[in-house]
This record gives sequence, C-alpha cells and structure tokens, in this order.
Amino acid sequence: MGDGTVGKECPVRISVLWVHQDKEDGWAYIVDALDALALQDNARVIVPAQSAVEVTLMPVIHQLLERHSSKGNVERFMGDRLTFGDVINILLPFLCAQVDIPTMTDDIRGAMTKLRKLRNDLVHEGKRRTSITTGEAIEALAAAVFGFEYVKFARPQLLARLK
Repeated sequence: MGDGTVGKECPVRISVLWVHQDKEDGWAYIVDALDALALQDNARVIVPAQSAVEVTLMPVIHQLLERHSSKGNVERFMGDRLTFGDVINILLPFLCAQVDIPTMTDDIRGAMTKLRKLRNDLVHEGKRRTSITTGEAIEALAAAVFGFEYVKFARPQLLARLK
C-alpha cells in the first residue's frame, strides 16, 4: 500500500483465514478443490469437489444397508449398481424423509447432478478438459461444500434413527 520507498511507514493489511480442523475424509478434497480454483485450474476443481461428497456419503449408505443385508450383497450392490447420482437423487432423500430430516433442496441436488455430470465427462469421457468455465467450477465447488455439510448434518441422525 506504500509508494515503494524502503523504510517508510505505511499501513499494512493482513488477512487471516482460519478453518477449524475437520477430521472428515472429505475435507481434504474440499481443500484440493479450493486450491485448484485459486490457481484458476477449473477442470481440476471438479473431481475433488465431487469426491468430497462421495467419500463422506457413501460409507453412511453402506453402513445403513448393512443393517439389513449381508456385507457381500451390499458391496456388490454399491460397487456394481448404485451410482452416486442414485444416492443423491433417490436414496438419500428417501432415507431422510423416513426420519423427518429436511431433505437437500432441489437447487443443491441439481447442482450436485451437474457436478456429477462434469466429473463423469472428465473421468469417463475425457471431455471438456479446457472448456470448464470459472462459473461452472465455482458452482461445482459450492454444490460440493453444501453437499458435504449436508451429509455431516444428516449422518448422525440417519445412523441413530434408522434401524
């Protein structure tokens, strides 16, 4: 903020960002996505953003399903048939409704669906590597943060109230 003169007194602006340490597996993915966004590497935001929600949510679903089916059946079902999109758009809203937990809003679920599509385009199709806009990256990351926090909110209630 000074004029470049060495030794001259001038105002100094310092910003500090502090985030409470989170032991969630997904938190490291959120940080990776934030880092990619700060570096303006829009395509590199997508995979960790989606992964943050998936690694936080899928163990909860696995644990709930194992309460009523064998571990092998659950692993086959989740590995072969159950997609992340199915969990976000069908299974999670159904489970939350069963125990009167407010469901994720349609806007957030829609943004999570866009995020999943972008991720699939990148990972499975090799598409859109350079064409992901900053707006898409920001929306994807916001969806992931909301999804991640929603799972953290819903998980203890689901595990305690669904038998």
